Amino acid sequence: MDVLYLGDIGLQRAAKWLYNEQEEDEKILLQQKSILWEPYRTISSLYLWEIINCGLIKKKLQMKFYVDIV
Repeated sequence: MDVLYLGDIGLQRAAKWLYNEQEEDEKILLQQKSILWEPYRTISSLYLWEIINCGLIKKKLQMKFYVDIV
């Protein structure tokens, strides 16, 4: 199979980390780099997710907003 979901944020971040790119639009970067992986994009996506599972990409801090109710 040659399946790769370009909308997957995890895959986008992993590709950005793997290629050490500063590209603002991570989806475009994933699309451009995935051409190199054809016809093995399904397997490539598993490796990209393993980058995340191993903790090689630091999680972004989630900002929480608190609202005071008066």
